[in-house]
Amino acid sequence: MKICRVINLKQLITGIAVFLFGSLEYLLTRPADSTCMEKIVGWFRGSSSSVGIYGDMGGCVPEFAHPFSFAIITMALFPGSGRKTRGFICFFWLFIELFFEAGQRFGNEIASYIPSFCERIYILDNLKSYFVKGVYDPNDIFAIFLGIIAAYIIGELTSRSQSARDGIYVYT
Repeated sequence: MKICRVINLKQLITGIAVFLFGSLEYLLTRPADSTCMEKIVGWFRGSSSSVGIYGDMGGCVPEFAHPFSFAIITMALFPGSGRKTRGFICFFWLFIELFFEAGQRFGNEIASYIPSFCERIYILDNLKSYFVKGVYDPNDIFAIFLGIIAAYIIGELTSRSQSARDGIYVYT
């Protein structure tokens, strides 16, 4: 019988927890039409009121949490990967996050290139609104870099400390 580790459970739980932590900022403070989660935010809040839960740093919390969590969750799905693969995962998410943040700086230009059929696809239906109404903040760029650096460090630490009870396994 061969045992194959499928998921790094520590990384998966950490990634999901940090993602939810960062998503609270969107759910409680951001205008619904400035996020990619417009319908969810509108449903959750039910009104245009906002509650600041993270204080002055609240605006940067998602920009730290999301690249961190996406990178860690991706690492969790490739538990046997080496240092180079984990580095590639971090660079991949860094590129994606920086694209979306820079996209807010040049929102109208980028929105003009988004085809109209995207409005009929659930996950892409608010993409134009995100770029046009989202606010570019250089501090968000810094938070994205910090999130990716933290993800790489945590990924290294949690990948090295794997034990027999730290993952989800498939027996073949």
